[in-house]
Amino acid sequence: MRRNILIGLFSVALLSAAGLLVYITQQPAVGESFTNFYILGRNKDASAYPTELIIGQPGKVTLFVENHEKRAASYKVDVLLNDAVIQTVDAILLGDGKKWESEISFLPVTAGTGQSVKFQLFIDEEKEVYRALLLLVDVK
Repeated sequence: MRRNILIGLFSVALLSAAGLLVYITQQPAVGESFTNFYILGRNKDASAYPTELIIGQPGKVTLFVENHEKRAASYKVDVLLNDAVIQTVDAILLGDGKKWESEISFLPVTAGTGQSVKFQLFIDEEKEVYRALLLLVDVK
């Protein structure tokens, strides 16, 4: 009699554990929502940024936006040279897991060291900057 009770309890525990395992593995992964936002230099190389330019010589980078927000999102990018907006890229519409890339050029018109080129990412019509990147350039 005792043996039958123990076998029954063990069977219930085993079935419960198997059910819990199935439940856990079938649930969608819970993780952080985020957007990758980065630039690469010449030939899409992370070490070939245009950091030394001559007046009138354009600097070029490739800008990337990757949506991992677990939903579709719309993005806008402002490019600023020494805190003045010089270019805006609107209407970047990306589904979850999708990536956008584009070559961006900027043209410094004054000489100086440590001039700032900022890339500001906005998401879904928000007014506050969602992500930002900074590239410092020396212009002769």
